[in-house]
Amino acid sequence: MILDWVQRLNVTEDNLYQVTRHTALLILLHSGRRIHDLTLLKISPEQFQITENSVTFWPSFGSKTDSDNHHQAGWHLKRNKTKNLNAVFWVKKLLETSQSRRSARQDLVSLFITTRGIVRDASRAIIAGWIKSCFKEAGIGASPGSIRAAVATDQFSIQGRDLDEILQKGNWRSRQTVFKHYFKEIAMPKEDIQRPSDYFQCI
Repeated sequence: MILDWVQRLNVTEDNLYQVTRHTALLILLHSGRRIHDLTLLKISPEQFQITENSVTFWPSFGSKTDSDNHHQAGWHLKRNKTKNLNAVFWVKKLLETSQSRRSARQDLVSLFITTRGIVRDASRAIIAGWIKSCFKEAGIGASPGSIRAAVATDQFSIQGRDLDEILQKGNWRSRQTVFKHYFKEIAMPKEDIQRPSDYFQCI
């Protein structure tokens, strides 16, 4: 189970690769969004706010559901007392760990950047590779994009969340789309625990 693995994981906090992929995985588990949406998260003042207890992103235009008359809502992630599940801590740690690498380019405002080679924004393929490596270490044989379906499935089948709430939090296009992709490749906990998705809201 992915959450058990995440909580047991010993992340080397001065290792950019480990911190980056852990942060990416956490944000996906919190939001249930598409991997591509992580490329839209920026750290410029107008698109990013962070405090001791929360982090807020206003994603750039470019999500699958964005159009001339629709732009996805802001992402608000709250502090979790469990360190390995605390997205606020890991976003701060990512900014700290990536600071010297970011200094190579003053125009680099993406939250996720490459961890080796040419300094640039991390692409969807690169981020998916990070998630795939996590799954491999955790012994999970699912695709990186399956987190999205697993989060939606957990919220609907196990937590009994309202479908409209799931649509908004996951930025799903329609009810039909949710059920078309309604499957459970990654086992999510059935017991009463604090899930990452409990610490995420749209604003």
